Amino acid sequence: MAESIIPISSNTEQSLFFILVLLGIIILFFEITGNNIPYSKFEIKNERGVFRRYFNTRFSLFLIYFSTILNITLIYVNDTRKKTPYHIIVYIFYLINYLKRCFEVLFIHKFSKKISFFSILYLTISHAIVNSILCRFILLNKKNKDNSNFFYLILPCPLIFFGWLGSFYHHVLLAKLRKSPRNAKKYKIPRGGLFDYVSCPHYFMELLTWVGFSVIIHRLSFYGHIVFILCTFVGRSYQTRKWYLNHIVGYPRKRKCLIPLIY
Repeated sequence: MAESIIPISSNTEQSLFFILVLLGIIILFFEITGNNIPYSKFEIKNERGVFRRYFNTRFSLFLIYFSTILNITLIYVNDTRKKTPYHIIVYIFYLINYLKRCFEVLFIHKFSKKISFFSILYLTISHAIVNSILCRFILLNKKNKDNSNFFYLILPCPLIFFGWLGSFYHHVLLAKLRKSPRNAKKYKIPRGGLFDYVSCPHYFMELLTWVGFSVIIHRLSFYGHIVFILCTFVGRSYQTRKWYLNHIVGYPRKRKCLIPLIY
């Protein structure tokens, strides 16, 4: 097999790790202190300026997720070397993960607000750009002796599928709260599944999916991505629980933010 057409040094690996960890800590700080990334229920109304131009949420999110699929597919196809099981599984994961997101955006999620240009920019960077960079790094990197190891390739798959199914299930539960047009703009107390234990079980399930995928990748740079995702979800779930307590009468205080029985 030919060597990587873009050799990746250990210094580059470490740099990607520290950059992603730093970005995650910054986002965590802003989220915890109430300076939320302004989308969904945290969207700021009636602000002016180029970053506060508003667009259709469903169409915008679909474009972000679908563009991620296109970027990663181009990277995979343009790599003319013989594909190993490791590289095939990496591509299939990204493909399924973002096809799932596209399906949910088109057919499951209920949107009551438009999305700002700033939020679109943030989500484009965190999904289409960051994941494309990581995917390119993974697919074009030199072959690792553990890439064909059964433990790394197969054992994490049940956790990944469990996370996918769990996040989909909880997204459906959220969508049912707004099933009728009369309830489209109303927030209710989510119930069922892990909603009885945490405010954001869909985040928890998605985190499990990425943790399982990180075992397949087993690279320092991708562990940095896990820290980035964890920091984002920790901050976002904290503010989501706080928002529910402040805006919905009777919201159960015993519910944790993200991880059942822990946080």
